[in-house]
Amino acid sequence: MKAKTNPLSKFAEAKAGEHWKTFAANVRLVAKHPGEADPIHDLRVSIRRFNQSLRIFKDLWNHAHYRKMRHRLGKLMELCGAVRNCDIAVEVLEAAGAPASRALKAHLTKLRAQSEAELAERLKDWDFRWKSWLQAKSGKNQMPETRARQVLRKLEREYRRAATTDLAKLHKLRLAAKHLRYSLEIFGTFSGPDWEQKIERIREVQELLGAVNDCVTTTAMLKEHAHNAAALKRLLNKRLAAFRSLRKKRSQA
Repeated sequence: MKAKTNPLSKFAEAKAGEHWKTFAANVRLVAKHPGEADPIHDLRVSIRRFNQSLRIFKDLWNHAHYRKMRHRLGKLMELCGAVRNCDIAVEVLEAAGAPASRALKAHLTKLRAQSEAELAERLKDWDFRWKSWLQAKSGKNQMPETRARQVLRKLEREYRRAATTDLAKLHKLRLAAKHLRYSLEIFGTFSGPDWEQKIERIREVQELLGAVNDCVTTTAMLKEHAHNAAALKRLLNKRLAAFRSLRKKRSQA
């Protein structure tokens, strides 16, 4: 006889199943069109959301399956990031007023083709059996709203502790923002009456931090192309100023 599934287990299976379905669809799309930027972006977002649904219900999954899924998702994220970084570099240079030279464009095109080939190879025989692994253990007879309070309280503390305008520490804040935002989305109304407003506030922070990170990543990628360094630095400072302005405005509210 099949063990009775408690409310939290049902909720975890439903949410992880939704994210797996979106993730699997994006895997198939990128496998067919590895050269297109938008599907890769969508795949990256679906990986983050799926990952978060695995993380916050970690105790309910088979440990070996959980570790394997998280490991493979991490590797896939790296490959998607390598392709995306080439596309972003061109956009960042345009925004900085320092368009890539013909030689630099050739370099980025070659680098993207290599990264694209590695991504396509990884997706060619992707294991879609994961759906059968998303069967939650009965665990504690806990309600979803109880788990929501536990998870969100911890993530909100991490988000507040990571709050900074220091460039060297912004990566930690970006991660904390992502984890909190995706968890709020997963728990939805269980997150409290103002959950949608919280998501919007975090999304605004994420967008500014993403723009800053694009500058940092592009600068690191193109460190041998020193003629772009000054323009990239100016753009980075402009984006940092926008982020710091938002933080100051909110701290005074």
